[in-house]
Amino acid sequence: MRSEMITVGLVEDHTLMRMGVENLLRNVDRITYVGGYSSLDELEANGPMPDILLLDLRLQDGSTPADNVSRAKAAGAKVLVYTSAEDPYNVRVACQAGAVGVVRKSDTDQLLVRAICDLADGSEVAGMDWATALDSDEEFVSATLTKAERRVLEEYACGLTSRQVARKLGLSIHTVNSYVRDIRAKYEEAGRDARSRVDLYIHAVRDALAPGPGALQEFQHP
Repeated sequence: MRSEMITVGLVEDHTLMRMGVENLLRNVDRITYVGGYSSLDELEANGPMPDILLLDLRLQDGSTPADNVSRAKAAGAKVLVYTSAEDPYNVRVACQAGAVGVVRKSDTDQLLVRAICDLADGSEVAGMDWATALDSDEEFVSATLTKAERRVLEEYACGLTSRQVARKLGLSIHTVNSYVRDIRAKYEEAGRDARSRVDLYIHAVRDALAPGPGALQEFQHP
């Protein structure tokens, strides 16, 4: 293993978690810990972007995982997702935006340190959450649904009406309804009941196209 120093930062809006990570990483000889911050804005206001950024996916500042990953990556950081729960939707979004690995907060201190060092040495960091998010896409979504159908499903399954989906995506209502019919047919052909909007929502969550119910404030039935 190479021994170059690694600068590491954390974006996490829970104070106790920031304190725990600081106590751990301050004692690792190879790591220069630049601090923990409640948002990416706060980190950027206090200095340059670190080599590796540990990023919580569920911040309360109104930012999105995709935007945070893209910004950090553009500033030169490798983004390591640091999540507290099984979250295939947000992990998949982070992956698409350029995150390079995922570690759960419940994993051991040794695993987190090893993941950081592996990234610094050019190795990949995957884990079960990463595999689940990618597998859910490969098993059905990418192989069966078009990109346009995936976008419609993401919005429609989470409660938007056809008219709202059409307005948001710049489509006609007829086009949206046609996509929804095709999506239902493809799920049915795969042996997955898709007659109701609830069915579609369950499939969208399972396939990491929509956040789980804890992230939704309201769900509308058809």
